[in-house]
Amino acid sequence: MNPHPTTCLLNIIPEDLTPHTQEGLLAKIFTTFSTMYEEFLDKGFRDFEQKYYERWLHKDQIIAIEGGLTRGKIAGINVEEGGAGGLLIDEVNPEGESLGKKIVEVVADGNSFDIMKGLIMRKR
Repeated sequence: MNPHPTTCLLNIIPEDLTPHTQEGLLAKIFTTFSTMYEEFLDKGFRDFEQKYYERWLHKDQIIAIEGGLTRGKIAGINVEEGGAGGLLIDEVNPEGESLGKKIVEVVADGNSFDIMKGLIMRKR
């Protein structure tokens, strides 16, 4: 059991729920994934975007960017045509309110994200 800093499954599932066998759980995961993957190939990410953001760990997370913005709020992922798929960061004041400046895209190729520190830094 690992309750902190991540979410432990034992803390969120009802105690009276009959546990899955490992085989049953894997079968459920693979059949669900297979269905979703076929839908993704057919329709793209847009059909999954709302579900993705509903379950996203980084929603509205305040972060710091090393050597750039002092503070920013994660606004989403750039999934627009021609976008690089990076995190979209909105610069915020100390209270977490948008400064109304241009949203910056931070891509994974040259950056790494330390979720525990809330810090995006350039890869060295």
